[in-house]
Amino acid sequence: MNWLNKPFSHIYIENGAKDYPTTIRIIESFPRAEIIFINNYKEVFNRRNQSFAAQKLSQKLILAKKKSDYIYDGSHFVQEGDEVDYFYTALMLNCLYDCSYCYLQGMFSSANL
Repeated sequence: MNWLNKPFSHIYIENGAKDYPTTIRIIESFPRAEIIFINNYKEVFNRRNQSFAAQKLSQKLILAKKKSDYIYDGSHFVQEGDEVDYFYTALMLNCLYDCSYCYLQGMFSSANL
């Protein structure tokens, strides 16, 4: 018996992101998902006492509006890190995949996307 919901059975949407065309397309792509409106993605994402492993089995999607920087300085721990103009951007928090070697699994206590 599978007691877990399917991935993206619930979609949390920040009120500030609900009218974007991309948000509407995503909602249309998951017609059976329960839509839950929230004020801030942090109400759901990366809360304390969360089980990363359990959430990974039934990930939820969180659509939010980016409120801070879009471009970050690159890390000096990667091969290109000593370059003068080395930057990166993060289009989303977390990852769809479950690679055993990946450091991202330790960055957040939440597995939701």
